Amino acid sequence: AVAAVDKVQIGILQRVEECEIKAHKWDMVKVHYEGKLVDGTKFDSSYDRGQTFSFKLGGGSVIKGWEDGVLGMCKGEIRRLIIPASLGYGENGSPPKIPGGATLKFKVELIDVERSTPPAPIKSEDEIMGGIDDDGADYDDEYEDDDYEEDDYEDEDDMEFETGDDNQEL
Repeated sequence: AVAAVDKVQIGILQRVEECEIKAHKWDMVKVHYEGKLVDGTKFDSSYDRGQTFSFKLGGGSVIKGWEDGVLGMCKGEIRRLIIPASLGYGENGSPPKIPGGATLKFKVELIDVERSTPPAPIKSEDEIMGGIDDDGADYDDEYEDDDYEEDDYEDEDDMEFETGDDNQEL
């Protein structure tokens, strides 16, 4: 029986002589894999389907154990990953093929790596609103109106304001 672990155990099944490209976070990776339970029961295999599986490394689209186990792989390398339930499908499993609390064993072959850039960081409200005051004008821009002439407006002392009937209730 496999002892309980809290991290991915990685074994190299096939090394490559020259590592042309390693899988980094945010890369799109293409793999072939076979997944088994610790008792040897196969629950999934891209080899059997004859179709590779692609995912963005670090994108959260696969179990954490795969994220950890594929990171740093060389194109052409084959690894054996032993993934504890905490980094796999957890206590709920993935019925009907993977029971809750299952430790998983994968053979993973890295077929291809496509370099990708990390997503742009999410800006905070302060970064987005920085430089804009409450009325929407940029702090750096001075109000300029070429048509404005001070003489066009009456002196405030000469202005009259009508407020309505003094006896009217508000």
